[in-house]
Amino acid sequence: MLNLEEYLVMGVDVSKEELSVYDGERHYKVSNKRGLEELEERIREANGGDYERVIISFEPTGGYSYNLLRFCSEKRIKVMIVNPYKSSHFSRHLSRKLCMIRN
Repeated sequence: MLNLEEYLVMGVDVSKEELSVYDGERHYKVSNKRGLEELEERIREANGGDYERVIISFEPTGGYSYNLLRFCSEKRIKVMIVNPYKSSHFSRHLSRKLCMIRN
């Protein structure tokens, strides 16, 4: 089992033009173009470019996520692909719990 404290874990929301990235400390957007040089630079800034210690999590969005998947494959970055159906239900569940707590 992975000890996630040893990894840079990045959550990515994929769209046609850009990737919205959260790295546990900062939120930023990078261009969703082949190569993903901007994302590579952010990883370098965050952990010195140690791709062995990076995990990127995202929902597959058809063709829009191919650039990110290719990038991760080329850099040998670990990937966690999230089922959109499950993440949608999880979000709704959290929203309901927060509403119950506030009331």
